[in-house]
Amino acid sequence: MIDGPPKTIKVFAATEALRGSLRHANGTRFKAKLSDGVDWPNDSFTTRRLAEGSVLTEASSGGAEAKPDPTKNVREQSGANKPKKKDKDKDNAKPTNPSPRPAA
Repeated sequence: MIDGPPKTIKVFAATEALRGSLRHANGTRFKAKLSDGVDWPNDSFTTRRLAEGSVLTEASSGGAEAKPDPTKNVREQSGANKPKKKDKDKDNAKPTNPSPRPAA
């Protein structure tokens, strides 16, 4: 029998602000302490949160927290729990061809 990747993964919030506001798409929230991890499904949502640094696979040691992006506020940092919107105009736009160059 072939075993694939684990179905769940233990993750920890990167910051206290994210711990209070971020949740998985299935509704799973973080626990009261930053050092307490939760099991999230090992899916594309979790993979994106790990890539952007919102969640970690290891608890932060001591009082050191991951540095949040200073260009984003807490709501934008936790905006990961919102589905991505597709731009309808972009899908319907026709490609533009450059005009032919005159022969020299």
